Amino acid sequence: AEIRAACVEDLPGLDQCAAEFYASSRFLTAFNPEAFRAAWTALQDSGAGVIFLLGGAEIDGAIGGVAYPDINSGALVATTEFFWFVRPAMRGHGLALYKRFEDWARAKGCRKIQMVYLLDSMPERLDRIYQRLGFQAAEVHYVKEI
Repeated sequence: AEIRAACVEDLPGLDQCAAEFYASSRFLTAFNPEAFRAAWTALQDSGAGVIFLLGGAEIDGAIGGVAYPDINSGALVATTEFFWFVRPAMRGHGLALYKRFEDWARAKGCRKIQMVYLLDSMPERLDRIYQRLGFQAAEVHYVKEI
């Protein structure tokens, strides 16, 4: 399957993947395509953010992350907590998406990568995958709507 870096013109093509991703978890509640496009346009233009796409004209998956300096150490960190989604029919190609992101992070000079997963979206499977990729669990993230 083809993997390529997204350009700004590709962003509207992610709407359907975003809808499927948001429908997959009770923790994801309000996708705003205009806000998404504005944020990712700025992140891509600055060089801080990247989205890799799986598929050709029809997007079958995507991973999006940002490189930023750690507030405490200044070391460059990459995170994909923004999204990593692959349509069920294309599952198995998700690791190739991750590997492209890791290569990008390494090329940017990142010292570490931080990953997360939703507790209602294959948590045991993702935990095993992350451990197999060399990650260690470091913290638990809590959310409260106010």
